Amino acid sequence: INDAKKLFKVGADKIVLNSEFVKNPLVLKEFSHSFGAQSIVISLDFKKINGRYKIFYNSGKIKSQNNEKYLFSIINQYAGEVLINSIDYDGLGEGYDYNLINYVYKYLRKPIILCGGAGEYSHFAKALKSNKLDGVSSANFFQFQDQSVYYAKKYLYDKKFNVRKPSLFNIKR
Repeated sequence: INDAKKLFKVGADKIVLNSEFVKNPLVLKEFSHSFGAQSIVISLDFKKINGRYKIFYNSGKIKSQNNEKYLFSIINQYAGEVLINSIDYDGLGEGYDYNLINYVYKYLRKPIILCGGAGEYSHFAKALKSNKLDGVSSANFFQFQDQSVYYAKKYLYDKKFNVRKPSLFNIKR
């Protein structure tokens, strides 16, 4: 809580909780009451084990002992949005885990952002076409492609997705 207070004081709009939430889900209630649900993003890392999605934390090293549906119910009460990541797809650049979208969408009633697996612009479009997501994210793709943020936005804008018109320079005089 004290770390979050410091971050908000210097201008942060949102904070992300991952491991601390998965270990102690009711901590979200305290954060939500202190700062408002709109400022809390829950980040969940999923891995498939024996054909079923399981939530992991601590950089994907520890499997949560909490039931996923229980965690989802706490999120639905106290979080502003959710970032979901597929450990299995992360960094491969072969596309998102589209089945993961369907899995979490059944239970979450908050804005959902998908991460883990994008390797080309069409992967963003395919994920967003599901109409179950509020956003897509990527790390490796944006770190290793020249002007990729601009071109990703341009690709989605040209395909008529609801994104702001891309601009290389957004200078107001």
